[in-house]
Amino acid sequence: MTNDTISYSWWRIQNWLRDRGRDRELAPGATPEEISQTEERLGFSIPPELADSLRCHNGSGSFACPPRFEMLSCSGILRVWEIKTSIWPSDSLSPFFPNFVPFANDGSGGCLYLIAGREAESGIREHSREGDGLGSNPHPMWASLTAYLYHTAEALTTGEPLDGYQCPDEDSSFLMWEDAVDDEIDDE
Repeated sequence: MTNDTISYSWWRIQNWLRDRGRDRELAPGATPEEISQTEERLGFSIPPELADSLRCHNGSGSFACPPRFEMLSCSGILRVWEIKTSIWPSDSLSPFFPNFVPFANDGSGGCLYLIAGREAESGIREHSREGDGLGSNPHPMWASLTAYLYHTAEALTTGEPLDGYQCPDEDSSFLMWEDAVDDEIDDE
């Protein structure tokens, strides 16, 4: 996968939403100025794949990515980053460091983040409200933001579960991912 996959994945997600009359749920892309101002306030460059995603859609609007995360806008990234860095001290025992860049929010204090400036530590990490994280989930969707969006688009277009979550029900007013195991129990 390349960073071109990010725009193609967003295109597929947008088409899935458009086919259901829901494409207005996605935010328009961020301007170069918005991305630059975000980086200026953070004090470092955001990971390139996040910048690519923001150029496509400056947040996911009301569409939730799996399993329960809303993609953040530039202003949302700053808001969550400022909250997390004000709560967690910047020392060696901290569960959240200033170079962690939140890109998705679960609405209850948890976020997904990428680590800026460290190629050796690529991949998506999770920071909960309490400070713990995702651990080592082997599903390939967690390898990078590029993989996350690719697998999200793939699940939507094929209807196949993704890491134990079923894609949103087309008829639901909320586009939320459901636990695929619960669906199987309900069907029995």
